[in-house]
Amino acid sequence: MTGVQTCALPIFRSLHKRYSRVVVAVTVPAPVGALDEPDDWASRRARRLLYRTITEFAGPGIEGGDYICPVGELEIRELGLQIAFRLRSDVRWSTGDATLTGYDLSQRLLAIADPNEPLYRVQWGELLAGVSVQDVYSVQADLHRPHVRPEALLQTTLVPYSQRTAPEESELTNGPYVVGSQSAGETTFVANTQYFAAGPTQPKEIVERHFDQGAKAVWELRHQRVDVLDRVNPWDLDKVRQMKELVVEPYAMPLVHCLVPNVRKPPLSHRAFRRALVYAIHREAILNRLLGGKERDRKRTRLNASHIPLS
Repeated sequence: MTGVQTCALPIFRSLHKRYSRVVVAVTVPAPVGALDEPDDWASRRARRLLYRTITEFAGPGIEGGDYICPVGELEIRELGLQIAFRLRSDVRWSTGDATLTGYDLSQRLLAIADPNEPLYRVQWGELLAGVSVQDVYSVQADLHRPHVRPEALLQTTLVPYSQRTAPEESELTNGPYVVGSQSAGETTFVANTQYFAAGPTQPKEIVERHFDQGAKAVWELRHQRVDVLDRVNPWDLDKVRQMKELVVEPYAMPLVHCLVPNVRKPPLSHRAFRRALVYAIHREAILNRLLGGKERDRKRTRLNASHIPLS
């Protein structure tokens, strides 16, 4: 038996090198449908596989977040009253021969500023004064007033100009992967052969396998039935760290969870009730129960109820 395993290992490595396939255990399955407004973990995860957006958050900076334009270059001009885009000429869609153009970008910038569009964003709509296409790959957006980080408002997907009437229904993507198959418990993402930024180490296939319980996902990872676990519950962290065959790494940026009540609905419309709700949530007790009193985990874990408006 040992001899068979020894012989199979080089073969497995050779096959993986030729066609790399990564199986990821997830506790929230990938969504189906439009991903332009991701408000949950699974949507954000899936969108990055399928799309490259106008701008993307690159990390924290000295003056707030740093943003990049993965499909070209972005420059803030005229004391913050103008955004100039210069697109790459090789950004192709997942099928066909067409490339991303300034007309595609201009229509998207106008769509998210239009109150009649499903993708309308209030802040961008109030900020945008006009859009002009300079040439095939150059676009200029004029603003009513400067904004501290206008790039942060443009994390939206791109679709071809020809599909501007129903962008949320477009099946064309520009990201590193396309959906190969999807079932109730598994989603397969296959490498996009027309991806403009493909690299030699990019996996050919990523499989998201859904597990209802985090403990089951950890068990599958430990027994090498999956390669990666996208998240580890805080109460499972100590147990996972004790497994020498596994490596645990924190994400670069934490997620913030807060309560946002609808103040237009009773009884949340009453200030006294909202104030009582803040005091009634025993955040310390909840953290003690979830984390077992581990101080090192407390430094990265917060349960925030302070976002409940009191006035």
